[in-house]
Amino acid sequence: MTELDLSRNQLNGSLPKRFSQRSELAVLDLDDNQLTGSLTDVTMLSSLRELWIDNNRLDGNVSKSIGSLFQLEELHVGGNSLQGVMSEAHFSNLSKLTVLDLTHNSLTLKFESNWAPTFQLDDISLSSCNLGPPFPQWLRNQNNFVQLDMSNTGISDAIPNWFWNLSRSNLKLLDLSHNKMSGFLPDFSSKYSNLRSIDLSFNQFEGPLPLFSSDATSTLFLSNNKFSGPASFRCESGSGILRVLDLSNNLLTGWIPDCVGDLDVLNLASNNFSGKIPSSIGSMLKLQTLSLHDNSFAGELPLSLRNCSSLVFLDLSSNKLRGEIPGWIGESMPSLKVLSL
Repeated sequence: MTELDLSRNQLNGSLPKRFSQRSELAVLDLDDNQLTGSLTDVTMLSSLRELWIDNNRLDGNVSKSIGSLFQLEELHVGGNSLQGVMSEAHFSNLSKLTVLDLTHNSLTLKFESNWAPTFQLDDISLSSCNLGPPFPQWLRNQNNFVQLDMSNTGISDAIPNWFWNLSRSNLKLLDLSHNKMSGFLPDFSSKYSNLRSIDLSFNQFEGPLPLFSSDATSTLFLSNNKFSGPASFRCESGSGILRVLDLSNNLLTGWIPDCVGDLDVLNLASNNFSGKIPSSIGSMLKLQTLSLHDNSFAGELPLSLRNCSSLVFLDLSSNKLRGEIPGWIGESMPSLKVLSL
Protein backbone atom coordinates (compact mmCIF):
# COMPACT_ATOMS: atom_id res chain seq x y z
CA MET A 1 0.00 0.00 0.00
CA THR A 2 1.47 3.32 -1.09
CA GLU A 3 -1.52 5.65 -0.60
CA LEU A 4 -3.92 5.94 2.35
CA ASP A 5 -6.83 8.40 2.44
CA LEU A 6 -8.86 8.60 5.66
CA SER A 7 -9.75 12.28 5.34
CA ARG A 8 -13.06 13.85 6.36
CA ASN A 9 -14.05 11.22 8.89
CA GLN A 10 -14.44 11.44 12.64
CA LEU A 11 -11.15 9.85 13.61
CA ASN A 12 -9.92 10.86 17.05
CA GLY A 13 -7.13 10.06 19.46
CA SER A 14 -3.43 10.12 18.69
CA LEU A 15 -1.86 8.95 15.45
CA PRO A 16 -1.73 5.14 15.41
CA LYS A 17 1.77 3.79 16.03
CA ARG A 18 1.37 1.35 13.16
CA PHE A 19 1.56 4.21 10.68
CA SER A 20 5.25 4.49 11.47
CA GLN A 21 5.72 0.90 10.30
CA ARG A 22 4.36 1.54 6.81
CA SER A 23 7.60 2.77 5.31
CA GLU A 24 6.23 2.24 1.79
CA LEU A 25 3.52 4.91 2.21
CA ALA A 26 3.95 7.73 -0.30
CA VAL A 27 0.68 9.61 0.29
CA LEU A 28 -1.03 9.90 3.68
CA ASP A 29 -4.23 11.96 3.89
CA LEU A 30 -5.76 12.39 7.35
CA ASP A 31 -7.11 15.90 7.05
CA ASP A 32 -10.41 17.07 8.56
CA ASN A 33 -10.52 14.67 11.50
CA GLN A 34 -10.07 15.13 15.25
CA LEU A 35 -6.64 13.58 15.66
CA THR A 36 -4.45 14.66 18.58
CA GLY A 37 -0.80 14.31 19.54
CA SER A 38 2.29 15.38 17.61
CA LEU A 39 3.86 14.82 14.21
CA THR A 40 6.68 12.68 15.56
CA ASP A 41 5.30 9.33 14.43
CA VAL A 42 5.01 10.22 10.75
CA THR A 43 8.71 11.04 10.49
CA MET A 44 9.42 7.30 10.18
CA LEU A 45 7.63 7.18 6.82
CA SER A 46 10.77 7.44 4.72
CA SER A 47 8.96 7.21 1.35
CA LEU A 48 6.38 9.88 2.12
CA ARG A 49 5.80 12.37 -0.71
CA GLU A 50 2.56 13.97 0.46
CA LEU A 51 1.39 14.49 4.04
CA TRP A 52 -2.13 15.87 4.50
CA ILE A 53 -3.02 16.27 8.16
CA ASP A 54 -4.55 19.74 8.25
CA ASN A 55 -7.63 20.65 10.29
CA ASN A 56 -7.05 18.28 13.20
CA ARG A 57 -6.08 18.87 16.84
CA LEU A 58 -2.36 18.23 16.72
CA ASP A 59 -0.26 20.20 19.20
CA GLY A 60 3.25 20.48 20.54
CA ASN A 61 6.46 21.35 18.73
CA VAL A 62 7.33 20.15 15.24
CA SER A 63 10.30 17.82 15.60
CA LYS A 64 13.39 18.50 13.51
CA SER A 65 13.10 14.87 12.41
CA ILE A 66 10.53 16.10 9.88
CA GLY A 67 13.63 16.98 7.89
CA SER A 68 14.40 13.27 7.45
CA LEU A 69 11.51 12.91 4.99
CA PHE A 70 13.80 13.42 2.01
CA GLN A 71 11.10 12.54 -0.55
CA LEU A 72 8.52 14.98 0.84
CA GLU A 73 6.93 17.19 -1.80
CA GLU A 74 3.80 18.45 -0.04
CA LEU A 75 3.41 19.28 3.66
CA HIS A 76 -0.12 20.22 4.76
CA VAL A 77 -0.41 20.74 8.53
CA GLY A 78 -2.57 23.88 8.66
CA GLY A 79 -5.46 24.30 11.07
CA ASN A 80 -3.91 22.59 14.09
CA SER A 81 -2.44 23.85 17.37
CA LEU A 82 1.22 23.28 16.59
CA GLN A 83 3.65 25.63 18.29
CA GLY A 84 7.31 26.39 18.81
CA VAL A 85 10.06 27.48 16.44
CA MET A 86 10.84 26.01 13.03
CA SER A 87 14.30 26.76 11.63
CA GLU A 88 16.62 25.74 8.82
CA ALA A 89 17.11 22.38 10.54
CA HIS A 90 13.51 21.44 9.76
CA PHE A 91 13.81 22.17 6.04
CA SER A 92 17.44 21.84 4.96
CA ASN A 93 17.00 18.29 3.57
CA LEU A 94 13.58 18.81 1.99
CA SER A 95 14.89 19.68 -1.46
CA LYS A 96 11.81 18.29 -3.25
CA LEU A 97 9.27 20.34 -1.27
CA THR A 98 6.83 22.26 -3.48
CA VAL A 99 3.87 22.89 -1.13
CA LEU A 100 4.21 24.26 2.40
CA ASP A 101 1.00 24.82 4.37
CA LEU A 102 1.48 25.79 8.03
CA THR A 103 -1.54 28.10 8.27
CA HIS A 104 -3.40 28.81 11.49
CA ASN A 105 -0.92 27.34 13.93
CA SER A 106 1.16 29.08 16.59
CA LEU A 107 4.44 28.45 14.82
CA THR A 108 7.37 30.84 14.58
CA LEU A 109 9.60 30.59 11.50
CA LYS A 110 13.07 31.82 12.36
CA PHE A 111 15.81 31.61 9.75
CA GLU A 112 19.21 33.21 9.31
CA SER A 113 18.98 36.21 6.98
CA ASN A 114 21.31 34.56 4.45
CA TRP A 115 19.53 31.19 4.41
CA ALA A 116 18.76 29.98 0.89
CA PRO A 117 16.32 27.03 0.82
CA THR A 118 17.17 24.07 -1.37
CA PHE A 119 13.53 23.79 -2.47
CA GLN A 120 11.39 25.82 -4.86
CA LEU A 121 7.82 26.20 -3.61
CA ASP A 122 4.69 26.46 -5.75
CA ASP A 123 2.34 27.09 -2.83
CA ILE A 124 3.36 29.05 0.29
CA SER A 125 0.59 29.20 2.90
CA LEU A 126 1.78 30.62 6.23
CA SER A 127 -1.20 32.62 7.46
CA SER A 128 -1.21 33.30 11.23
CA CYS A 129 2.31 31.98 11.75
CA ASN A 130 4.91 34.37 13.16
CA LEU A 131 7.31 35.47 10.41
CA GLY A 132 8.18 39.06 11.39
CA PRO A 133 8.88 41.75 12.22
CA PRO A 134 11.32 41.84 9.24
CA PHE A 135 10.15 40.80 5.79
CA PRO A 136 11.27 37.17 5.17
CA GLN A 137 14.54 37.23 3.25
CA TRP A 138 14.41 33.54 2.32
CA LEU A 139 11.69 34.34 -0.23
CA ARG A 140 14.37 35.99 -2.32
CA ASN A 141 15.26 32.74 -4.11
CA GLN A 142 11.67 31.47 -4.51
CA ASN A 143 10.79 31.95 -8.16
CA ASN A 144 8.01 29.45 -8.85
CA PHE A 145 5.24 30.13 -6.38
CA VAL A 146 1.71 30.49 -7.69
CA GLN A 147 0.16 31.22 -4.30
CA LEU A 148 1.60 33.28 -1.44
CA ASP A 149 -0.39 33.73 1.77
CA MET A 150 1.48 35.55 4.54
CA SER A 151 -1.55 37.20 6.14
CA ASN A 152 -1.48 37.97 9.86
CA THR A 153 2.16 37.00 10.29
CA GLY A 154 3.50 39.90 12.37
CA ILE A 155 5.47 41.58 9.59
CA SER A 156 6.01 45.30 10.24
CA ASP A 157 8.43 46.23 7.49
CA ALA A 158 8.51 47.81 4.06
CA ILE A 159 8.34 45.26 1.26
CA PRO A 160 11.84 45.22 -0.25
CA ASN A 161 12.31 46.12 -3.91
CA TRP A 162 13.73 42.70 -4.72
CA PHE A 163 10.34 41.15 -3.97
CA TRP A 164 8.56 43.25 -6.59
CA ASN A 165 11.40 42.78 -9.07
CA LEU A 166 11.27 38.99 -9.02
CA SER A 167 9.58 37.28 -11.96
CA ARG A 168 6.01 36.59 -10.90
CA SER A 169 4.19 35.90 -14.16
CA ASN A 170 2.57 32.75 -12.72
CA LEU A 171 1.39 34.27 -9.43
CA LYS A 172 -2.37 33.83 -8.99
CA LEU A 173 -2.99 34.61 -5.30
CA LEU A 174 -1.24 37.21 -3.14
CA ASP A 175 -2.43 37.70 0.45
CA LEU A 176 -0.32 39.93 2.70
CA SER A 177 -3.25 41.28 4.71
CA HIS A 178 -3.41 42.02 8.44
CA ASN A 179 0.22 43.02 8.89
CA LYS A 180 1.93 46.39 9.26
CA MET A 181 3.65 46.45 5.89
CA SER A 182 4.39 49.86 4.44
CA GLY A 183 5.61 51.62 1.32
CA PHE A 184 4.32 52.16 -2.21
CA LEU A 185 2.98 49.47 -4.52
CA PRO A 186 4.13 48.78 -8.09
CA ASP A 187 2.15 48.40 -11.29
CA PHE A 188 0.52 44.99 -10.91
CA SER A 189 -0.83 44.97 -14.46
CA SER A 190 2.59 44.56 -16.07
CA LYS A 191 4.31 42.39 -13.47
CA TYR A 192 1.45 40.07 -12.48
CA SER A 193 -0.66 39.39 -15.53
CA ASN A 194 -2.27 36.25 -14.06
CA LEU A 195 -2.95 37.51 -10.53
CA ARG A 196 -6.56 36.56 -9.73
CA SER A 197 -6.82 37.48 -6.05
CA ILE A 198 -5.06 40.37 -4.28
CA ASP A 199 -5.52 41.05 -0.57
CA LEU A 200 -3.30 43.75 0.91
CA SER A 201 -5.86 45.06 3.38
CA PHE A 202 -5.09 46.14 6.94
CA ASN A 203 -1.56 47.39 6.33
CA GLN A 204 0.08 50.81 6.03
CA PHE A 205 0.59 51.08 2.28
CA GLU A 206 0.38 54.58 0.83
CA GLY A 207 0.47 56.52 -2.40
CA PRO A 208 -1.76 56.04 -5.45
CA LEU A 209 -3.75 52.89 -6.07
CA PRO A 210 -1.78 50.32 -8.05
CA LEU A 211 -2.74 49.39 -11.58
CA PHE A 212 -3.80 45.79 -12.00
CA SER A 213 -4.83 43.46 -14.81
CA SER A 214 -8.61 43.48 -15.02
CA ASP A 215 -8.43 40.57 -17.45
CA ALA A 216 -7.08 38.38 -14.64
CA THR A 217 -7.99 39.89 -11.27
CA SER A 218 -11.38 38.92 -9.82
CA THR A 219 -11.00 40.03 -6.17
CA LEU A 220 -9.12 43.12 -4.99
CA PHE A 221 -8.95 43.99 -1.28
CA LEU A 222 -6.99 47.16 -0.48
CA SER A 223 -9.01 48.42 2.49
CA ASN A 224 -7.63 49.89 5.70
CA ASN A 225 -4.46 51.41 4.29
CA LYS A 226 -3.33 54.95 3.49
CA PHE A 227 -3.88 55.05 -0.26
CA SER A 228 -4.65 58.52 -1.60
CA GLY A 229 -5.64 60.23 -4.82
CA PRO A 230 -8.36 59.32 -7.32
CA ALA A 231 -9.70 55.88 -8.21
CA SER A 232 -9.53 56.49 -11.96
CA PHE A 233 -7.27 53.44 -12.41
CA ARG A 234 -10.38 51.37 -13.17
CA CYS A 235 -10.99 53.26 -16.40
CA GLU A 236 -7.50 52.56 -17.62
CA SER A 237 -7.91 48.83 -17.05
CA GLY A 238 -11.30 48.16 -18.65
CA SER A 239 -14.11 46.13 -17.12
CA GLY A 240 -12.47 42.69 -17.11
CA ILE A 241 -13.49 39.96 -14.68
CA LEU A 242 -13.28 41.94 -11.42
CA ARG A 243 -16.12 40.94 -9.09
CA VAL A 244 -15.08 42.20 -5.64
CA LEU A 245 -13.55 45.65 -5.09
CA ASP A 246 -12.91 46.85 -1.52
CA LEU A 247 -11.12 50.19 -1.15
CA SER A 248 -12.73 51.19 2.14
CA ASN A 249 -10.95 53.08 4.92
CA ASN A 250 -8.34 54.87 2.85
CA LEU A 251 -7.72 58.52 1.90
CA LEU A 252 -9.10 58.36 -1.64
CA THR A 253 -10.65 61.46 -3.21
CA GLY A 254 -12.56 62.60 -6.28
CA TRP A 255 -15.50 61.06 -8.06
CA ILE A 256 -16.34 57.42 -8.63
CA PRO A 257 -15.27 56.65 -12.21
CA ASP A 258 -18.18 56.08 -14.58
CA CYS A 259 -16.66 52.77 -15.70
CA VAL A 260 -16.31 50.66 -12.58
CA GLY A 261 -17.45 47.42 -14.20
CA ASP A 262 -19.91 44.66 -13.34
CA LEU A 263 -19.23 43.86 -9.68
CA ASP A 264 -20.75 41.66 -7.00
CA VAL A 265 -19.27 43.73 -4.16
CA LEU A 266 -18.28 47.42 -4.19
CA ASN A 267 -17.03 48.92 -0.93
CA LEU A 268 -15.71 52.49 -1.04
CA ALA A 269 -16.75 53.43 2.50
CA SER A 270 -14.77 55.79 4.74
CA ASN A 271 -12.86 57.74 2.12
CA ASN A 272 -13.17 61.30 0.80
CA PHE A 273 -15.12 60.62 -2.40
CA SER A 274 -17.44 63.39 -3.60
CA GLY A 275 -19.79 64.24 -6.44
CA LYS A 276 -22.85 62.31 -7.50
CA ILE A 277 -23.23 58.57 -7.32
CA PRO A 278 -22.79 57.68 -11.02
CA SER A 279 -25.73 56.26 -12.93
CA SER A 280 -23.44 53.48 -14.19
CA ILE A 281 -23.97 51.82 -10.79
CA GLY A 282 -27.27 50.63 -12.25
CA SER A 283 -25.47 48.48 -14.80
CA MET A 284 -24.16 46.21 -12.03
CA LEU A 285 -26.99 43.72 -12.26
CA LYS A 286 -25.21 41.18 -10.04
CA LEU A 287 -24.31 43.69 -7.32
CA GLN A 288 -25.07 42.28 -3.87
CA THR A 289 -23.14 44.68 -1.60
CA LEU A 290 -22.84 48.44 -2.09
CA SER A 291 -21.18 50.35 0.74
CA LEU A 292 -20.46 54.05 0.22
CA HIS A 293 -20.94 55.36 3.76
CA ASP A 294 -18.77 58.08 5.33
CA ASN A 295 -17.88 59.99 2.18
CA SER A 296 -19.10 63.30 0.70
CA PHE A 297 -21.42 62.09 -2.04
CA ALA A 298 -24.07 64.67 -2.92
CA GLY A 299 -27.26 64.94 -4.94
CA GLU A 300 -30.08 62.45 -5.27
CA LEU A 301 -29.92 58.70 -5.62
CA PRO A 302 -29.58 57.75 -9.30
CA LEU A 303 -32.77 56.22 -10.69
CA SER A 304 -30.66 53.50 -12.31
CA LEU A 305 -29.93 52.07 -8.85
CA ARG A 306 -33.33 50.36 -9.04
CA ASN A 307 -31.81 47.98 -11.60
CA CYS A 308 -29.60 46.48 -8.87
CA SER A 309 -32.28 43.98 -7.90
CA SER A 310 -29.77 41.53 -6.38
CA LEU A 311 -28.70 43.93 -3.62
CA VAL A 312 -28.58 42.40 -0.15
CA PHE A 313 -26.60 45.16 1.63
CA LEU A 314 -26.93 48.88 0.84
CA ASP A 315 -25.23 51.51 3.02
CA LEU A 316 -25.16 55.13 1.82
CA SER A 317 -25.18 56.75 5.27
CA SER A 318 -23.04 59.72 6.40
CA ASN A 319 -22.92 61.48 3.04
CA LYS A 320 -24.53 64.67 1.69
CA LEU A 321 -27.31 63.05 -0.28
CA ARG A 322 -30.65 64.85 -0.53
CA GLY A 323 -34.18 64.22 -1.72
CA GLU A 324 -36.88 61.79 -0.71
CA ILE A 325 -36.26 58.12 -0.10
CA PRO A 326 -37.62 56.51 -3.29
CA GLY A 327 -40.25 53.83 -2.96
CA TRP A 328 -38.55 51.64 -5.53
CA ILE A 329 -35.89 50.69 -2.96
CA GLY A 330 -38.40 48.38 -1.35
CA GLU A 331 -40.11 47.39 -4.58
CA SER A 332 -37.11 46.65 -6.80
CA MET A 333 -34.79 44.98 -4.27
CA PRO A 334 -36.54 41.87 -2.95
CA SER A 335 -33.34 40.41 -1.46
CA LEU A 336 -32.37 43.54 0.51
CA LYS A 337 -31.66 42.73 4.16
CA VAL A 338 -29.61 45.75 5.32
CA LEU A 339 -30.48 49.33 4.38
CA SER A 340 -28.73 52.33 5.91
CA LEU A 341 -29.33 55.82 4.54
